[in-house]
Amino acid sequence: PAEVAVIVPVYGDHDATALCFEMLLADRPSAVRRRIIAVDDASPDPRITALLDRLAAAGAVELLRNPRNLGFALSVNRALQATG
Repeated sequence: PAEVAVIVPVYGDHDATALCFEMLLADRPSAVRRRIIAVDDASPDPRITALLDRLAAAGAVELLRNPRNLGFALSVNRALQATG
């Protein structure tokens, strides 16, 4: 099957972030193999950090964590580089 990378840059809004990942993980396409790459853009919300840590520990997402806030475009570019 084809492979696609789904990149989700994350900074704020815990509830929307949790819902985004819940919906994304509930959808299991059979014709496409996918990688879900979450980029924590130095979120100040410890609930987001904990959520992303749990998802990564469960193997549901690949987690990249920016040491400082880089913004949307640089976070996406960082994830694209990780796709090799």
